[in-house]
Amino acid sequence: DGRPGAQSCDESGCSCPPLGPTSGWRRHVGGHGAQEIHAVAVTATGAIVLGGGFSGSLDLGAGSQLAAGGSDGFVAWLAPDGTPIATWILGGEGHAVVTDVAVDPSGDVAVVGWFDGTLDPGAPGNAAATEPLVSNGQHDAFVLRLRSDGSVLSRAFGGELFDSFTTVAFAGDDVIAGGAYQGRPQVGDQQLIST
Repeated sequence: DGRPGAQSCDESGCSCPPLGPTSGWRRHVGGHGAQEIHAVAVTATGAIVLGGGFSGSLDLGAGSQLAAGGSDGFVAWLAPDGTPIATWILGGEGHAVVTDVAVDPSGDVAVVGWFDGTLDPGAPGNAAATEPLVSNGQHDAFVLRLRSDGSVLSRAFGGELFDSFTTVAFAGDDVIAGGAYQGRPQVGDQQLIST
């Protein structure tokens, strides 16, 4: 539309013109069913980290992957030029969605969202690295930390109703997550009560 930085879309995807001296690129997110990108972060090396959810299949240009449940969450890494590097599917029985991602200077990636049923947070390329998370209610919030060495730290939070993390950030070596809850979810030793 003529404005600097305006987005353009066509049947092959969306792209934004470059804002600096680099060349622009675009990546089509496709597959059967629905695909949504909810979060974008950039690593210290310029790689792009995407987070979202999909049902059916997901194809970011390196081959199609199928959802295990009704819908699955995903985290995908793209090289600075847009070339796919890796995709981490977060699923199980039920539904899961990644709502935000963050990266720290060491390459660790924090991931948050919500799920119902079970969520398998196995590390990319090592699906048996971590025990599945099990929801306590309709939807539970989750936070995952994929360390640069490939290990995964995972935790679910929730009660009998809908609980979700919607934002995440690093504060030094700590992961800080925020979101919403209903009812009386248990968080560590503390029971929260919505009003």
